[in-house]
Amino acid sequence: MGRVGRTGTNSGNMSSPQLSINQDNYNKLVEAISIEDLIEGLEENGIKFTKENIIFIKKDEEGKTIWLETGNDNVGLKHIIKKHGSQFKKTLGINEDKIALTISNVITKENYIGGSVDYVNGIKRINKYYKYNNTYYIFTGFGDNGFIITSHPFKPKKGGK
Repeated sequence: MGRVGRTGTNSGNMSSPQLSINQDNYNKLVEAISIEDLIEGLEENGIKFTKENIIFIKKDEEGKTIWLETGNDNVGLKHIIKKHGSQFKKTLGINEDKIALTISNVITKENYIGGSVDYVNGIKRINKYYKYNNTYYIFTGFGDNGFIITSHPFKPKKGGK
């Protein structure tokens, strides 16, 4: 029997560069469409945000849109780096330029271990804990609208948070 399949420069198998490039392009396109859809959802719901300051935007483990902006000394990435950057470095060995990516990657259904709600200066904050490398936790505080206020790593005490 002869070989069945496509031939030429655009065909390939799972290990060929052609498929990898095409898959990468597809993934980037899907990600771009998804990001625009999420931003559009914020706009449609009248949620305040600054599009050009968004570092990342995604769905959390409950399907809620969450995002991190550059922020300032009190909230967002600038706050996280200023107040907790040394904790990320000391606890996890993560440099400041990788903090946002680390936070984005840890916020998954598989890593979620619990949460609570509190009020800081009269503003509702949703507190969530995520596993990191099965040894550490990353605490992340969200505004009620999904904006990431703060985040920092810690090693849990024996028997709990």
